[in-house]
Amino acid sequence: MGNIQGDFFSAKFLSTSNSIPVTDTNEKFFGLYNVANTCYINSVLQALYYCIPFRDKVLEYQPNPDCSENVLTALRDLFNQIHNHKNRQGYINPKKFVAQLKREYPVFDNYNQQDAQEMLNFLLNRISEILRAELSEDSDDSSSGSHKDPAPLTWVQEIFQGTLTNETKCLTCETVKSKDEDFIDISVDIEQNTSITACLNDFSSSETLTGTCKLNCEECGGKTEGTKRLRVKSYPSTLALHLKRFKFDELLLRHTKLGYRIVFPKELRLTTKEEEAGGEGQIYELFSVVVHCGPSPNQGHYVTVAKTLMGFWLVYDDDRITAIDPNTSFETYFGRSSDHQKTNDQCGYLLFYQHKVGGFVGSCQERDKSKEKSKLPQGRTNSFDQPKVST
Repeated sequence: MGNIQGDFFSAKFLSTSNSIPVTDTNEKFFGLYNVANTCYINSVLQALYYCIPFRDKVLEYQPNPDCSENVLTALRDLFNQIHNHKNRQGYINPKKFVAQLKREYPVFDNYNQQDAQEMLNFLLNRISEILRAELSEDSDDSSSGSHKDPAPLTWVQEIFQGTLTNETKCLTCETVKSKDEDFIDISVDIEQNTSITACLNDFSSSETLTGTCKLNCEECGGKTEGTKRLRVKSYPSTLALHLKRFKFDELLLRHTKLGYRIVFPKELRLTTKEEEAGGEGQIYELFSVVVHCGPSPNQGHYVTVAKTLMGFWLVYDDDRITAIDPNTSFETYFGRSSDHQKTNDQCGYLLFYQHKVGGFVGSCQERDKSKEKSKLPQGRTNSFDQPKVST
């Protein structure tokens, strides 16, 4: 994916050489070199690195002794290189991880543009497969019986997995049937000038089944009119939301980008289907956004906006890092308020929220390191020189 930079990049990213505020945390700030159109990989990796529970699990991961190289071991090596580096800031060439990723997922084994959401789903599912295989090996070694237990939960599911309830209702006999299904992320349709809260409400709205789409009701013994809806039964501790900005245009016979303005707050109150009857819901705090920049799915670039443990926001544009003031710059990533507005093609694409418990977000270890938070003065942008780090 090419480094397409619009007016905002020129205005906001090419700023003065002020340094990041110094605190007593051990947090590191490292960009990732673009290895031939790999911004879709870099952006997802940066978002996941700022998911503290996920980062902690990757850093703690110890493979079985006979384990061969895979994307999880490559990711652990990359995260360790950042986390344990002697320098505080810089950039790293992730070529080892990229090569392993392409070996395990041939769809990415080219120099074409790829989709960041597809990258996220493959990586999380692949890591889950690796962990489940290891757990199954341990289970086989400790059990001599023929009984086969269901697939064990891994820490990927513990962090990212929630549950949806698919409900159908017959409008003749009013029989309601439901089936639960797990999710790693939620993909929502979008409309112009709305919010992520409205998108989630539409996601859970009822749809009438009529005409050729009638419900097959066993109680009534035939086709009847009915309704169906998806409702969130349980949210995960880390919620990944995918805004469906790429739509196939039947007239143009190609995918186009929906640059609609979708407002996403830094704090999001969510309710499950059990809490809809009057519960206060749960508070989730935004910690990372993967942004798509460019006019179309085939012409664009991905960057990541992430919140540090010290409380300020950084833009990771491959190997470049820029600190921004979210009070003045954040609306830039909501999208265009009209189809005639051509000056902003930077749109939030993947949103990452962390469940806020007791006012804290992240792991206990990192929270203990981050008692003092530093904030950028309002209205200032901040960038810094980055030494190259080889692998």
